[in-house]
Amino acid sequence: MSCLTGIGRKLACKSNWGGVKEFYILEYVEGLLGLATISNDEITALSASQDVWKFEVRGAVILDEAQEVSRENNTTFYTQTFTAPLMKQDKASRSLFAGLSKSNAHIIVKDNNGAYRLLGAVDGLDIAVNTSTGDSLGAANGYILTATGVEKESAPYIAASAIGVAQDFDVQSTTIEP
Repeated sequence: MSCLTGIGRKLACKSNWGGVKEFYILEYVEGLLGLATISNDEITALSASQDVWKFEVRGAVILDEAQEVSRENNTTFYTQTFTAPLMKQDKASRSLFAGLSKSNAHIIVKDNNGAYRLLGAVDGLDIAVNTSTGDSLGAANGYILTATGVEKESAPYIAASAIGVAQDFDVQSTTIEP
């Protein structure tokens, strides 16, 4: 049986931008995709009753999803790495990051094209947070959040209409003003 889909791909228009606009961290839920409505390879509804923290970002935020294929073992999987610098250290952020780094999580990323993707959809992500202060007044002072995980499939897309408080996302009402 062929694994090919029988379709090609045209050259894309020059209306695409790199980068991440914002991301959400969700506490890990076993079987999260079982709580989702999926249509045409996209999550159109997601009913997960857990806390969700929203992070607005700019700059060098990187989402890398590397497909790894083993010819010897006849396997394929995806290693997901998400890195986000968050400027300015404060007590409230430190407390939040300390808790998040001790648990498993999911991350929803919104890119600069408005597309949402769910990282760690099945097996979750491990989060590590490094604190750094530069060597001069103009140097960075903040956190570098890194989330890593391994999944059998690439990160699924989520319809924009599935994001928001009205769609069962309990976005944290407490906002940290660093």
